[in-house]
Amino acid sequence: MEINVWLNTYRSNVLKQIDKEEEIKIRDIYFSNNIPEITLRKIIKEFTKNNLIIKEINPKSKREYILKITNKGKILSKKIKEFEEIFNKEED
Repeated sequence: MEINVWLNTYRSNVLKQIDKEEEIKIRDIYFSNNIPEITLRKIIKEFTKNNLIIKEINPKSKREYILKITNKGKILSKKIKEFEEIFNKEED
């Protein structure tokens, strides 16, 4: 499985948040992570292009989108969490 995504704190936090929720609105990610809007839009575009998430129109409000994680995204999110656990242990 090839994933062509450069990870940083913003990207890993966004992916983990999408993984934690069954579905999440883009604006909820924006407000909870304090990420510049243009940065968040680029992350979502990149994650969608790499099949890490699915972006759908919210059936309850046609003016907004919801995001869902794919199996590929779940795998990457799990690897990020494992790395963070190892890294945090090494800091102690």
